[in-house]
Amino acid sequence: DQRLWQQHRDDLLNPAPEILTFGELRTREFTTPYFVRPVCEQKAFGGQVIETSDLAPLYQSRKGLVRVLPDDLVVAVAPVVAGLRAEYRFVVLDGRARLGSRYRLDGVLSLSDAVPPEVWAQANRLARHWLPAPFIVMDVALLADGTARLIEFNSVHSSGLYAIRGEDFAALVTEAHHTRDTAACQ
Repeated sequence: DQRLWQQHRDDLLNPAPEILTFGELRTREFTTPYFVRPVCEQKAFGGQVIETSDLAPLYQSRKGLVRVLPDDLVVAVAPVVAGLRAEYRFVVLDGRARLGSRYRLDGVLSLSDAVPPEVWAQANRLARHWLPAPFIVMDVALLADGTARLIEFNSVHSSGLYAIRGEDFAALVTEAHHTRDTAACQ
């Protein structure tokens, strides 16, 4: 829940989004682009930038299906942050970024499994702080000044992998499962 992240993290890209219901969002008139995402991890739609008050993109799934979005769905709305150089997705296990992929470069979809060492270092710095779960997906923004900010957390069972190899992800899921089984038996 994004409201919980705000209590525990001071490194969020959008540290103070407005929290409102989807019904309230539908009645708003926006004059500048804004970022919107569901507040809870079980996402009704993927977080995205909306250019106008037209919410049609939120109703479309990646497979072109139309979603039903209830008026009581709680969402976070924030101004678009200028100066984002790149966005990365990391799979974190026990406070360590283990798998990663770039998914956006200069605002354009750009998939690559080549994550620079300095970005890995920043992701691991972010992963050493409070996390909502020991096995989690963490999206990170690299800003024009070279600093990294946490975009959001996502659950591992509902996140796209972008350029992360499926075999590597499956191996990490197995490792996470075995780690938890072993800990439970001690």
